[in-house]
Amino acid sequence: MFVPSPIVNSFSVKAYVGDEKTLLAFNFQSADKAKNLAGFTIFCQPPGQVPGYFLENFLQLLASKRS
Repeated sequence: MFVPSPIVNSFSVKAYVGDEKTLLAFNFQSADKAKNLAGFTIFCQPPGQVPGYFLENFLQLLASKRS
């Protein structure tokens, strides 16, 4: 199952819900919009919960061999 989001500023997110985790898929309508993307963080604050918290990222990327 996935939960789509509306496109805002040429950017959209889909959430693919799993048994224990949710995969977030980000999409830009053009490569130019993503050209300077360095990374992101997600701050979560469920209703009635103070303080909020940052979600941990379990994605590990290998170093690029490009110079």
